[in-house]
Amino acid sequence: MDSDTDEDRPGKSLYAVLNVSPTASFEEIRRSYRSLAQTYHPDKQPSADLRAEAAAQFATIQNAYEVLLDAERRRVYDVYGEEGLQAGLQVSTFVQDRDDLRLEWQRFRIDQKSKELAARLGIKSSTTVRVDATQLVSPYDAGLPVTPEITAIQSSGEAQFAISERDVVYSRGEFAMRKGGSDSIGGFLAGYRRELTPDDSLQGQVMLGLKSLVTIVSTRKLSPHDSASLAATWQFGAGPILQVTAHRQLTKDMEADLTWALGPHPMHSLSLDVSRRSKQSRLSGIVEVGAAPAVGIRASTRLGRRLEVRAAAKLGLLGWELEAGALQRLLQRGAVGLTASCGAQGITLKVRLAWANASFEFPMLLSHETDFQSPALLYAYVLPPAVYYITRFYIWRPLARRRRTQQCGHGQEPARRRVLAEAAQGGLVIVDAQYGVLEVVLEDTRAADGAGKPLRTESLDGPPGDQGDAAEDTGQDSTAAPSSAADSEASPGTPREHSRTASTPEPVDAATARARAGRQSQKLREERQRQRQQRRVESQAAGEDLPDESESGSEAGSAAAAEADGLMEALSKQDLPPEWIDVTTPLRFLVASSHLKLHEGVAKSGLMGFCDTAPGQPKSLRIRYLYHGKPHVTTVEDVAGIHLPIEDAPECTSADASSIHRSARAQGIDPAAHAQPGAWQQNDLFD
Repeated sequence: MDSDTDEDRPGKSLYAVLNVSPTASFEEIRRSYRSLAQTYHPDKQPSADLRAEAAAQFATIQNAYEVLLDAERRRVYDVYGEEGLQAGLQVSTFVQDRDDLRLEWQRFRIDQKSKELAARLGIKSSTTVRVDATQLVSPYDAGLPVTPEITAIQSSGEAQFAISERDVVYSRGEFAMRKGGSDSIGGFLAGYRRELTPDDSLQGQVMLGLKSLVTIVSTRKLSPHDSASLAATWQFGAGPILQVTAHRQLTKDMEADLTWALGPHPMHSLSLDVSRRSKQSRLSGIVEVGAAPAVGIRASTRLGRRLEVRAAAKLGLLGWELEAGALQRLLQRGAVGLTASCGAQGITLKVRLAWANASFEFPMLLSHETDFQSPALLYAYVLPPAVYYITRFYIWRPLARRRRTQQCGHGQEPARRRVLAEAAQGGLVIVDAQYGVLEVVLEDTRAADGAGKPLRTESLDGPPGDQGDAAEDTGQDSTAAPSSAADSEASPGTPREHSRTASTPEPVDAATARARAGRQSQKLREERQRQRQQRRVESQAAGEDLPDESESGSEAGSAAAAEADGLMEALSKQDLPPEWIDVTTPLRFLVASSHLKLHEGVAKSGLMGFCDTAPGQPKSLRIRYLYHGKPHVTTVEDVAGIHLPIEDAPECTSADASSIHRSARAQGIDPAAHAQPGAWQQNDLFD
């Protein structure tokens, strides 16, 4: 039976993810979820790459569990499918007339509207806490306490809301408090931005409190590489301020900004900022002319995926400043940074923490003046990187290596321990399993048997190799590139193996592609012949004259032959994927207490670790297994159910038995070769 017949069945994919039937009870769903969660949990994986893949698969399992365990959502899924869940539909047992349908639809629209509005809302926050630690690092008065003290706190929050695709309203609140609390100030800003055309936008904002001002900004895109903006500001007590900004994309990686501000004496200035950005680094320079002329340069480069090093220098009429620091990214939404600066304002160490849309900065003043013999320089520039590297190489890395070693063992145990335990007690041992086009599976199996080689050679005996620490420095994958075909297989039970299905045969060569094209063209010829024969039978039954096949039949036959030959030629030139996949490991995880159950009506391609490599073709699942040490072979269609072991299963042929034992010995799971006999071998009642 083709798997396409299962596409219209409600509740197909989520039930397949948990390997439960559409009529499964809540307890069965919980039991299956716990079993899969223990296997696919990211914390049980040996490397960062495998943890990332396990996280995606664990999220799929978690989503299926949450939907099927909720009675209402499960009903919606059974009726409407995934689209119904995403749309927020409901299945109400109280809908009886048109008014009820209208009310239910209105509730749905209101709920969708509220979700849409919530998605348009963006919130950001920033907090700065200034600390004076000069008395602790370089004391200047023995009578003062050495405890660092907070001298100022500044906090701001910003929220913007998209009214439509072209209109955005935003607001920002600011609050600042200095030491003693007597000098506390705050302000509130509200603004509106409108996109007039794809090349023009207009923005207006009003600020009250800290600085009372009104600003109108007009921005226009002059060309694909040029844009300009004009900002007019009226600040109460200071007068008008006009600012013109021009942006130019010089090259693919380089851009420049020219800003000209006109206003009262301290506010007029001219600045030029040129920056060059590459994939791993950024370099920018700025020149300012005005009341406080200055020139500066800033550079940053990435060391690996998460570590970024930064440096900056500035020289101006008011003094000089040198800055150096690093930023370490945490997961995907957080970062922690350390920056040390020295100059006319003294020596300062800045600690910055960021998570999602919130940031916290702690500038700590270590010295009021820059003295190259001051211990503040040691605390600012030498001590933080030394502590970082000592912690990383002598504390974090040993702990991470130890954890990886433990997780490597645990990562292999879910498959290795289960299979060896089943083999030791003579239970159900899945030797190998293939999912795809049955005739191709049988052909490849016969080819392997003819060469005297096992179809599956992945051994469960070897412990996982220790992974190096080079990836921690470079940010690359810690798994070395495979040097041979045997090394290219992932360890049993790893999420990488589940995501790409336990192992996939090599891509087909030209000869195999031509053979497959020949089979499909032959099927096309047979289908055309069957259709012509059916038309002849129908014509005879209706008493009509038989069609003249001397000419029309020959023309139809030549057209069918030409079409078949064209199909064969086209397919033989394509890089065709394999028509079956190895699903041994995914099935081993589904074995519980020497039993394997796959439910009827669920396409096998929806199971965890399975995929459809032969769309549109009938597929089957072929399993070769050992039970009580005896070899068995079973084959089921795509949507048919199966429950292993099969009672009164016939014994397989001697050739299949030899092939099964050969594959089992290659994997180290042959019960006859196992060191410790199981209970079934010690039982006198066992035949």
